[in-house]
Amino acid sequence: MNRRTLTILVILAFAATIAMCIASNSHAPDSATTYLTLDGYDVESGLTIQAINLWVDYEDRAAGIAGTARHGDRVELVRREGSGVLVRAGSREGWVSEMFIREYRQQ
Repeated sequence: MNRRTLTILVILAFAATIAMCIASNSHAPDSATTYLTLDGYDVESGLTIQAINLWVDYEDRAAGIAGTARHGDRVELVRREGSGVLVRAGSREGWVSEMFIREYRQQ
């Protein structure tokens, strides 16, 4: 194999690597997506709720719990209604009280 062929193969491998990186980032969140951080800290008591319920229906708690998320988890904002906030945490989606959220700030 001569030097020119080797150079072409290296360039092609590099181009393929870049293409794979771009393709793997195609699932990155939309820049219009808003993220929140779940915050279970209660200022009055000084306690932190570690597991925060994601409710199926914010107004009707009897509808059950869709799942739980953890204090400090970054979640996606789906929509707000009154004091309820519909969030997506991975594959789970549910309602939390706005008192359990704060705007997400990347550190």
